[in-house]
Amino acid sequence: MKHLTITLLTLLFSMTTLGEVDLECEGSYTERGTIAGFSSGGTFAAGTFDSGQKKEIVFFSFDETNNSASIKIPFVIQPYELQRREVKDFIDVIDLVITNSKIEGKIKWPNKMMRSKVSVNRETGILNYAPSKSNYKSFRGECSLYEKKKKF
Repeated sequence: MKHLTITLLTLLFSMTTLGEVDLECEGSYTERGTIAGFSSGGTFAAGTFDSGQKKEIVFFSFDETNNSASIKIPFVIQPYELQRREVKDFIDVIDLVITNSKIEGKIKWPNKMMRSKVSVNRETGILNYAPSKSNYKSFRGECSLYEKKKKF
């Protein structure tokens, strides 16, 4: 049993240090923002709202050898209001730092003057995605290894 455990750990370590590793991160996103307006009595009121937790899946891929990473975020979490602007492919992670305990970097959204932060804790398997502006959606999920499959 001890030999099997050592073999499995060696295999897992070699998978995370050689070549591309694909992760599927299941979690939830939250939208926070501000609301402002006039009441029926003519007084101005402002407040904040929280959409609550909603389930979603984010895909994250990294290659430690080439020091590269990319992320695929569902449209409902992306910082766009119009679906025609949806980014359907993986987005490269820039300013990437990969260590034994974490992977972190930034995402520059196409046609948007904002960047978002993404980090993966390699010890707990938790991915955090946080937009640079507080009125957009953030995501937190638990990641597991994901094997890409071809349908045919």
